[in-house]
Amino acid sequence: MSVLRKQINKSLNSLPEDKLQIIYNHIKAIELSTPVTRRYNVLLEWNDDDDAGFTVTVPSLPGCISQGDTRDEALDNIKEAIECYLQANVIYGENIPDSDKYLGINWVEVTV
Repeated sequence: MSVLRKQINKSLNSLPEDKLQIIYNHIKAIELSTPVTRRYNVLLEWNDDDDAGFTVTVPSLPGCISQGDTRDEALDNIKEAIECYLQANVIYGENIPDSDKYLGINWVEVTV
């Protein structure tokens, strides 16, 4: 067994069960690597303060928030935030929320 494998095994053996589960979930997600496409409504709010720009949130993904100086930049940034949010769900073994049933004026499509 190589030195690297021994070091990895030693590190893994010292991790608590919940951390090992996260690593396992991540490995399984990579192995499956089945792309999933979702569409979510987003809320764009104009900031009236000195910095201006837009704040954008995703009501069906609590805590998923981003911003941008322009509408397009805000939408690009929230798309990246949604992708990270969904990838974290996969790593932690949580379900990827379904697409919003009804799409409004502002929505974003992502594939993870």
